[in-house]
Amino acid sequence: MRSFTLLMFTLVLLSGCTGMKELQSHRQALKELATSSLAPEAKFDALAIIVADVLDEAAARPKPYQAFRHLDKFGRQNESSLQALSQELQTWLNEMGPVEKLSLAARTLSKPYSRKLIQTVPKITRMAQEEGYTLGPLEQALVLYRLRGILD
Repeated sequence: MRSFTLLMFTLVLLSGCTGMKELQSHRQALKELATSSLAPEAKFDALAIIVADVLDEAAARPKPYQAFRHLDKFGRQNESSLQALSQELQTWLNEMGPVEKLSLAARTLSKPYSRKLIQTVPKITRMAQEEGYTLGPLEQALVLYRLRGILD
């Protein structure tokens, strides 16, 4: 529990940086998260915080190409960590029973990062379709937070 609290505190501190420092801090946090021995739900929450912050940073960019350059750079820098975490968490979700999945979905909706994801994911997805961009490795992580996917 102490390591989870420390990780969350680190994420909050690091999320206040701008530009290149943002991406570096996210990269370090993802590396630590991917190799940590935290419980899967703690990893699920920490990954959601990072993804929500990155999407929020991208959405704040004044031009679409700047937003997707930010997302592309994040995806390329963190592809292996995102892939490892996505696979681990997808396996964890697949092993859950229906009641556990429903409970997780309810807990997830009550987390602060949910509001940010609910606001930014449709905006970024719509912008990607309009501008012809893809989310690359980040798409794998986003699949984990679709409630329909959790409840299937």
